Amino acid sequence: MDLGDGVLEEGPGYGARTDVLPESLRQQTAVEIDEELAAMLTQYVGQSSVEIDRGDAGALPFPDGRLGGAVWLTLLHQVPTTTLWDCPLSEVRRATA
Repeated sequence: MDLGDGVLEEGPGYGARTDVLPESLRQQTAVEIDEELAAMLTQYVGQSSVEIDRGDAGALPFPDGRLGGAVWLTLLHQVPTTTLWDCPLSEVRRATA
């Protein structure tokens, strides 16, 4: 599947799935809110093409339309209610082309 350019992985945690994605992506950015997990993930991915940003899925640090797509592989179970999903979903919509 072609996910486009500039794919975002929101809430990767310690990177359980992060290293699987780059094989098929031209560029990947992961946004993790937890400072410790973001630091651990940065070390884990090392010199790969994955860019790690520390940030909130509900307030993405990207301009409108910067991303080609997004994946949520380990995030939604961390959001306590479906009502709270609206903010990160709106941010993904805003930041994707």
